[in-house]
Amino acid sequence: MRLYRQHNLARNMGKILMALVLTAALAGALLAVRATENYVQQEELDTVKRAIVAAAVNCYATEGFYPGDVSYLEEHYGVQIDRKKYVIEYSLLGQNTLPFVDVVRKGASSEH
Repeated sequence: MRLYRQHNLARNMGKILMALVLTAALAGALLAVRATENYVQQEELDTVKRAIVAAAVNCYATEGFYPGDVSYLEEHYGVQIDRKKYVIEYSLLGQNTLPFVDVVRKGASSEH
């Protein structure tokens, strides 16, 4: 009878160990998915920012000044911004100074 109990205990420990390994693997997969989502979201923000800056530089090269706001870039240079998704900070210090541009997803805080 004693051998049977030890065998049963070893089998239960194996099941517990397997459950712990599977739980750790699932947690690792979930963390990897979340990290990928964060990376993709940051890339989207960077792409919008680069598009705005590139259009502003194009405007400066073409017209000799940086525009006063993003709406000018949308109207004249084809910049498309999903206003439901992003908040744009566009600060111009002067017509001959590259503007400060920051893009933040709505509902998120800026880390700058």
